[in-house]
Amino acid sequence: KGRRKNMLYDFCPVKKETAFRVLSVIALNENLSRKEIAESCGLSKVTAGKIVDFLACKGIVAEHTRAESSGAGPHSLCVLINPRYNCLVTDLYSKNFTTDIVSLREKRMAVIPYSYDNRRFSDDNLRLYLRDVLKVQQKFSPGYCIGVGLIMPDSYYMGEEVNFADGVSSHGTAVNISREILSPKRIVAGNKIELTLKYLLSSKKYSNKSSIIYICLTDKGIRTAALINNTPVYFANGRYADIGSVRLRGRKSVDFQLTHSKSPEEYADAVAFACANAIFFYAPDVIILDSEIHKHIVGLREMVISSLTDYYAIGEKIIPEIACPNKSSSAFASLGIMCALRERFIYETTERFFEEKKFQKNGNNETSVQT
Repeated sequence: KGRRKNMLYDFCPVKKETAFRVLSVIALNENLSRKEIAESCGLSKVTAGKIVDFLACKGIVAEHTRAESSGAGPHSLCVLINPRYNCLVTDLYSKNFTTDIVSLREKRMAVIPYSYDNRRFSDDNLRLYLRDVLKVQQKFSPGYCIGVGLIMPDSYYMGEEVNFADGVSSHGTAVNISREILSPKRIVAGNKIELTLKYLLSSKKYSNKSSIIYICLTDKGIRTAALINNTPVYFANGRYADIGSVRLRGRKSVDFQLTHSKSPEEYADAVAFACANAIFFYAPDVIILDSEIHKHIVGLREMVISSLTDYYAIGEKIIPEIACPNKSSSAFASLGIMCALRERFIYETTERFFEEKKFQKNGNNETSVQT
């Protein structure tokens, strides 16, 4: 019996596509029982159980007791991705870098700030900072860090190897410096907008919305993008529906008004104009207001809604849900990096799972022949 039990953990005779499906369901949900996992994947409870046993043995998933019933028993065991797994997300959008340590369950584990030293080159600042990040990260299960992500300036697009700080760099790129200092298993880089859309596409909370407008308020003005039927639409550089370049009531552009507003009312006026245009263009289900500068941000949502109803005469039933990311949790762009790294982790884990299984099967066959 002991030998049979050990063989269960040596290999699991299922296709890697099946294992990928099971691990993806576990990673995207927190409180699923084995029965619920089997039902979600269209598998028998026995097959799903074999995969869960294998992944638990490898330390990839863990089980915990769920107090509430939720249809799965009063005290059923539920499966979740190992809570120790995490990733590092460094925000290079502004010179005052920050790094979030984010769990694969979208929880912020720590924040590591940095004050930019203007006496140093940009690369030297980044190297100095990432060495500090590495020291802090050692306290958070370093063996479970699945990778590193970089939130880059607007001019950067995922997959590119461009220089840090809008093309100005003394010694190489931010991506290469991160590889040099952090030695990550995986690395993802992208600009704030595309990373946010990545999260919205992956999030259970927003994936069922047919139309989402994302408005990011930055120190350079406004950046706007949308998800229309799960298809990203980017508005920038004067392209269609680039709200930042539109003139506000015949005066200055929205970008100008945002960066030069001297009161909460002026600021909210510009944001309300952006929201009104988004509503007229797309009639979205949700408008997400995100702010990098936190200028006049207190009560912004309420002032925007008031302006939409009073000045723009938009009925309350037409105004969509207006959501603001929780400032105490990781930014949507950081969660977008986590989602991208998590996808790679799941894929590569199941690839290794399949190859390992195949190798061990061959090993067992060779042993039996020799015997």
